[in-house]
Amino acid sequence: MKKKKLSRNTLAFYIISAVLVLILIFSLIVSLIGYNSFTENANYIYGDKANEVANEAITKINPNHIERYLKTGESDEEWTACNRQLQTLCDNLADMICVIRVDTTDYNSYTTVFYAVANDNASAPMVLGEKSEIDNDEFKAVFKELYTDENVGSETLLGEANRITAVHPLKDDTGNITALLCVQLPITNLEYRVKFLVKIALSAALLIILSVFVFARHIRKRVVGPLRKVSEETDRFAKENRQGEKLGTVSNIEEIATLSHSIDKMEEDMLAYIENLTAVTAEKERTAAELSIATTIQKNAVPNHFPAFPDREEFEIFASMTPAKEVGGDFYNFFLIDDDHLALVMADVSGKGIPAALFMMGTNMLIQQRAGMGGTPAEILSFVNDSVCQNNEANMFVTVWLGILEISTGKITAANAGHDDPAVYRKGDRFELAKSKHGIAVGVMDGFPYQDFEIALGKGDKIFLYTDGVPEATDKDEKMLTLGGMVEALNQCKDLPPQGVLDGINRCVNAFVGEAPQFDDLTMLCLEIK
Repeated sequence: MKKKKLSRNTLAFYIISAVLVLILIFSLIVSLIGYNSFTENANYIYGDKANEVANEAITKINPNHIERYLKTGESDEEWTACNRQLQTLCDNLADMICVIRVDTTDYNSYTTVFYAVANDNASAPMVLGEKSEIDNDEFKAVFKELYTDENVGSETLLGEANRITAVHPLKDDTGNITALLCVQLPITNLEYRVKFLVKIALSAALLIILSVFVFARHIRKRVVGPLRKVSEETDRFAKENRQGEKLGTVSNIEEIATLSHSIDKMEEDMLAYIENLTAVTAEKERTAAELSIATTIQKNAVPNHFPAFPDREEFEIFASMTPAKEVGGDFYNFFLIDDDHLALVMADVSGKGIPAALFMMGTNMLIQQRAGMGGTPAEILSFVNDSVCQNNEANMFVTVWLGILEISTGKITAANAGHDDPAVYRKGDRFELAKSKHGIAVGVMDGFPYQDFEIALGKGDKIFLYTDGVPEATDKDEKMLTLGGMVEALNQCKDLPPQGVLDGINRCVNAFVGEAPQFDDLTMLCLEIK
């Protein structure tokens, strides 16, 4: 019995010894590869980061003004603002950001244009126009290559004291290099390479100890025992069809452990199937109910009863909104500001679904409330744009066409925030696009000044407002209806009343799209002067 036990221990010794040797070799290889990969990846990652910071800094600099800065040598308001932005960027992301003009005669010196140093950097800042020598031959070569080789877009260098530097040329509108932008980042993580090796060594030592313990404990166990437990549990579940005690990891052998976990999961899945199916069905019903409520709320957020103004004989108006999803981002609106002024709104929110619908309803409410306070469409859009930009964490935007009809004269005063131009029909003529100057979409940038323009309508004239879902309606071959196709469709029903015009456009879009799914929201409004 003693010899048998010794024989088993001897076999375990050889197996464990082989495992230990393999682990030691593996740990050594992993350590060497990890050390080199750590260094290379750190350089690569910091190089990418330096280039990202450089690309961000480039957006704050006007290369066309470099020559003026150096010529005057004065820190004017524009230079000061740009330098402040670079300093803020440097404080947050970099060690140093500078813009320099290199002396291309010998590449031995440069003149400073901008110089920003992080708050914790002890070096003295350089000022506009200050000249310095270049004492690094590698930097000289890079500067010369950037100035002379048009195919080189940028360079990244590993400098002294583990610092990575990205150098980008700044070109004016004529394509000439006016200066070089340098962004320097310290590669602080390289100091952790030794700690990384120590961690690997400790992990390897711990793994060796655990391996010895595990193999010494379990190598003498048979495979039959774990398999019998799996077989017995499978047979029990087939007969009783109820949850039993979990098998867990009955063996360290991968195949048996996987089989035992599969049996446990099979029991859980089988017993939870009906419960999960019921829960999923209930969730789908709840989601469908919420979407139905959201659709109803969105539909009721715009005027949808026609005729909208049965007691007004001066004009006739009709509108429709067909979302691509249950809820959409397009919206229209029309409302009387007073007895002689009718506001017309057509808008398209970025995105779709419930977020776009919420943004749409908030913007619609702002427009209507501000219009009730008086003012031109440009003033109204400026107010709405500033209000949206102040609370726009989702970075959404909305294109808006806003017009105010003076009912007694037929004159429309309008402003356009990045929306499609309306189509206007003159009685006895054809529909044509009424082009105007566009402003930016609402929510993109606050403080933008919108401009008013006028459209004069006479008796029998019509104006057609729409969102891009109409001209961009797409068939199965991914061809669009286009603005030209939309105008052609309008002229086929130009003599119909507003509702007839919208019905005609809907028929045209449906015939064009065919079996292709609706690509975008379809929202339209037509007004006729009676």
